Amino acid sequence: KVLQAVSELFRSVLGPNDAICRYGGEEFCVLLGGADIARGAEVAERARAAVEGQTAVEFKVTCSFGVSSVRFGARNTEGMIDQADIALYASKKSGRNRVTRWDETEKYRASRSKRAARRAELPASKS
Repeated sequence: KVLQAVSELFRSVLGPNDAICRYGGEEFCVLLGGADIARGAEVAERARAAVEGQTAVEFKVTCSFGVSSVRFGARNTEGMIDQADIALYASKKSGRNRVTRWDETEKYRASRSKRAARRAELPASKS
């Protein structure tokens, strides 16, 4: 019921040339045809606010968003989705129920790279 309500709210803020699909268990992927990063973030914020204010289900529901654009150098669709996914995790790490753009994730990506480097330096566990 929650996923249905959320998908309906998403559709209400999307234009006729935009596409939405379920990407994972509780993740959605939205393609905004011809939109730049500012428009993408604006649509994501409208969707976030619509979900936060929903009354279709009897408990509070919130969403976190990651937004990217073809202008950020991804080589293909998968790369752009990866950028949006990293921005999504930055939203989750910084408190949830927010929109984060790929170009706002430099600090998050740097700390993530440092953590990965530290993990690589740890001795392998013996099983």
